[in-house]
Amino acid sequence: MKKKSRLNKLIKFLLLLTFFLLLAFSVHITIKYLIGEPIFSNKIIESYLMNFCLGYVSYIVLLLSFKRRLESLGYIFMYTSFAKFICFFLIFKPYYSLDQNIDIGEFLTITVPYGLTLIAEIFFISKELKN
Repeated sequence: MKKKSRLNKLIKFLLLLTFFLLLAFSVHITIKYLIGEPIFSNKIIESYLMNFCLGYVSYIVLLLSFKRRLESLGYIFMYTSFAKFICFFLIFKPYYSLDQNIDIGEFLTITVPYGLTLIAEIFFISKELKN
């Protein structure tokens, strides 16, 4: 029963994270289209995919740590956030720094999916803390 409950939570998070990131991605590329910017510029697809994967893995780690290490959950959350930052720094920073300037489009391409994923993680983990 316990494993089934955990699996249901993981599936629910996966589905909602997928929905919200797809919705945000659609809005994001629509806005880029409307302002005349190339819609798939700034590695937007890679950014959303990476945020999705890292967010889901982070949620799995937090959920698995929930019962055994509740007192350390905040630290685990900080470590997973730091790991995400390192991944983005290593993968996207070299590309965005080619012109020695990170413009608003590049910044939003990173922060919009990251922020939405972070909000989803916090929302789902806080629901677990209430139970």
